[in-house]
Amino acid sequence: FTNFTINSAAGTIDRLAWTMQLPADTWTHMGFRYGARSGTPVAHQCGAQSPGTTGLPDGTYLGSTNNAKGAFTPPADATWDGTWRKIALGESFTTTDGQWVCPVIEPTGTPDGSNNSSFTQSPSNLAYSARQGAPYALSQTDGATFSKNTSRPINVCFYSSTQCYGFP
Repeated sequence: FTNFTINSAAGTIDRLAWTMQLPADTWTHMGFRYGARSGTPVAHQCGAQSPGTTGLPDGTYLGSTNNAKGAFTPPADATWDGTWRKIALGESFTTTDGQWVCPVIEPTGTPDGSNNSSFTQSPSNLAYSARQGAPYALSQTDGATFSKNTSRPINVCFYSSTQCYGFP
């Protein structure tokens, strides 16, 4: 697995996102693979944003009150390391068939080199990891803009009451 560590440098915080299409449904949870922790991790949130005109997260969470995000704090031990996590969103969001969304994971606290978390951005060493195009992973490091990684598949999904959609 290829993990991305979310921390901060010089006051700027990293974020992780993906861009993918969803079928028509109402989504209540987001799933992702937690990589590893360092020290006592800070609080995070995950959820769905719309892609802007450039295909990058627009910064506003979906949902009727912009609360299609779920709060979580990884434990200060190894129990989450290398495991799949399913996080309930603060409110559901509904998509139309083929709608593009950006799953996002970001800290709500301030992680540093001694209290951070990594998340699996994509699996590696797979035959389909060399493909180009969408869906794709994104990362934002040290306050820069998101950068696209179109050469790797994504490792995230959304859950409705009847299905799991994405790439768990």
